[in-house]
This record gives sequence, C-alpha cells and structure tokens, in this order.
Amino acid sequence: MDADRFDALTRAFTPGSRRRFVGTLAAGAVSALGSLRAGPGTEARKKKGKKRCSGSRKCGKHCCGNGQFCCDDARKVCCPTGGECCNPGAGTGSCCAAPNRCGTPWGNDAAPSECCPPERQWFTSTGLVRCCPAGTRSLGTGISSDDGPCCPEQKYCSQAPTGGTCCGDLEPVCVDRSTGQCCTEAATCGTDCCGFGEVCCNGTCCTFGKICDNGTCKCPAGVRECAGTCCPPTAVGCDGSRCLNQCDLDHNCGG
Repeated sequence: MDADRFDALTRAFTPGSRRRFVGTLAAGAVSALGSLRAGPGTEARKKKGKKRCSGSRKCGKHCCGNGQFCCDDARKVCCPTGGECCNPGAGTGSCCAAPNRCGTPWGNDAAPSECCPPERQWFTSTGLVRCCPAGTRSLGTGISSDDGPCCPEQKYCSQAPTGGTCCGDLEPVCVDRSTGQCCTEAATCGTDCCGFGEVCCNGTCCTFGKICDNGTCKCPAGVRECAGTCCPPTAVGCDGSRCLNQCDLDHNCGG
C-alpha cells in the first residue's frame, strides 16, 4: 500500500479510531514477525518437552521416577521397584523395602498391613504373610507352640533358617540357641541343663555325685573317683573303667 492511499484510508476514521487502527496494524506486524522467528517446529518441541507418564508411574498429577511405581496418588507416594506398597490407596499407602514384607498383624485380620521384618514374618498355608507382634519371633510356616506361630523373644531358642523352637511353659529358659536347648530356671547352667541331683558349678553340671569345690566339680573328700564317677563308699578300687568292690577283688561277685 503506497503512502497516499494509506493516508486517505486513515483520514476516514475519527482521530481516536485512527490511532487504534494504526496500533492494531503495528501489533499484528510484531506478532507475524514473532511467528516467523519461532518457526514451524516450536510447538512440536514444546509438546515433546512435556513429561510423558502412564501406567504404574502415573500417580495422580505426579509422575513417579524411573524404577518406581505409584503407591498413594493422594500423597504422591512412589515406591522403588522390588519393594511393596502396604495398604495401597489414596491417603493410606506406604512403601515397604525388601527383605521386609507387607503383612497382616497376627490375630487381627481387620488391622492394616504393616511393614514386617523377616524374623517376624509367618506364612499361612496359602502363602499369605502374617506379621508377629513386636517382641516376638516367627516360628516359620505352619509351626505352632504354646504361643501359636509367634514366640516371645525371651523364649525363642533356635536360629534355624527354616523355623525355630519356642521353649514351653514347663521349660521356659533358652540356654543354647544353636541346639534349641530349653531348661527350667533351677536347672539352667550356662548352655546346659542339669539333671536331678546334679549341681551347677561355674557353668558346668557336676555329675555322678560330684560337688562344686572352688569352681571345679570334684568328688567329696574321702570318696574315690573312677572314670569320672564318684565311687560308692563300699568301693575299694578302680580298674580304669569302673569302681571295684571287695567281691570283685575276691572274684566271687554274684557267685
């Protein structure tokens, strides 16, 4: 458009409308120039730059990172792959990392699952995980005791990987976890249980009539010892394996 025609066109407007018309033309020119500078690929690049999120990574309006999955979309809780989501749902989900497992508390089916450590995990016959209470240990799959499948810590008596032993009420004291040895309070002697008539001496049970003398098991004064045994008062000798009576020396015992 030449200058004369443009001037005639603008005179057709009132002073105020003429200014608005010129301003509109100027704004349009700037917009067109911006479009030329941006180029046709700008919009495509904007769309490409947006983060794509779908499947298990989509967590409400949030996107979980690589190697994660959504556990609670209301609180944007994302758990690492390989872990578990306990009580999944809006406002209830929480992450549980291996080797811990999500388990229903033992004895309370209505309670929410908790992140249960391996020593408290008990598995039902159908493979469901139940969680023994704090302060107890699981006895393994399908094993029960006086306390059910969960054994109080002080009564747990085995480190066996496939299960454990729980000391009963009659012998509640664990004295040796490597063997699962349980004792009564009175019989407890180190890692052993003393039998009837035996005396505990410095962690060792004194057997065969011996007494504890200054921390050592010995036969009473004046009593002969033979092959680790205290001989009876009638014994007069020892052949290295047993106590001998007078009749043994005279070769007429039992005759």
